[in-house]
Amino acid sequence: MTGSATATGRPGAARFTLAALPFLLCALLLALATAQAAEIKEAPPGTVETGAPSYAMMTSESIGLESAPKDLREMPDGRILLIAGRQIALGDGVRWQVYEQAGPQITPVSAAGVDRDGTIHAATPEGVARVIFEETGQWRLEPVVSWSVPGRSDKLVLPDATMHVTAHRWLWHSLTGAIMSWRPDQPMELLGFSNTIETAFEFKGDVYVSERADGTLARLHRGRSEIVKAEGSLSAITSVEPLGNDRLLVGTYGRGLQVFDGRTVQPFDADEIFSAGERINDLCRTEQNYLAAAVDGFGVVFFREDGRTVQVLDRLSDSR
Repeated sequence: MTGSATATGRPGAARFTLAALPFLLCALLLALATAQAAEIKEAPPGTVETGAPSYAMMTSESIGLESAPKDLREMPDGRILLIAGRQIALGDGVRWQVYEQAGPQITPVSAAGVDRDGTIHAATPEGVARVIFEETGQWRLEPVVSWSVPGRSDKLVLPDATMHVTAHRWLWHSLTGAIMSWRPDQPMELLGFSNTIETAFEFKGDVYVSERADGTLARLHRGRSEIVKAEGSLSAITSVEPLGNDRLLVGTYGRGLQVFDGRTVQPFDADEIFSAGERINDLCRTEQNYLAAAVDGFGVVFFREDGRTVQVLDRLSDSR
């Protein structure tokens, strides 16, 4: 599902676009929040505001894509980049330009990073490749670096890779196997291995990987891992968002929102909307320092750092 939303009924409310909502909320909300955004007035004490902003829902087909986007990034000029296999779309949330991959050899792309100069680097099974736009209106991949690192005899492959942008790294991984670090100004580095990867993130200079199957959280360092916690699959961390300099707000597979300090997790005191045990698919910050969570099977919840819900955008808001 891809959608565009403009909050109305509040002076200068923030404009945002929701694309591939369950797992891409964070990047798109940050990318399309406008400079004119003003504070969203809170619901009265003891109540939860459920009315949705005025918005329009769009499908992948309405944008011109053959499949749902698997990744999206903000370009330096403010446009949004959508990655959808052999198609790439660039747009502002309303107007989109779709580019097809040039043949004869087609390599579907699942994840990409955007450098400061707007250069797009995409993951392939063999490594990272630069996206080159041609005069024909198509794009092709130009290999840049292999996943295989010097000193290792085995060939590393990352099929259908995912990428996470952190403060200092681009982290790349598939559903299982190697976790790699690479960006244009850094060498390729093997950080470690994991059996079933839910997500990877950086905190206080360390890289962590969350196991999807058993909920284990491990700290990675020079190809080795140190188990930080192992509390079962429901505790698996799915997404993170900083809370100041020394804490992370983390979404989980089945325990709502928690706070992580680098060693332990504690409950996050939030409204009951987060206590139903639904999976938290993504977290991000919006304008005026509010937080937003994509809750599986429910929708998007906007809330404050003290846990109080400000507004809810749920499935009933889709009027198509």
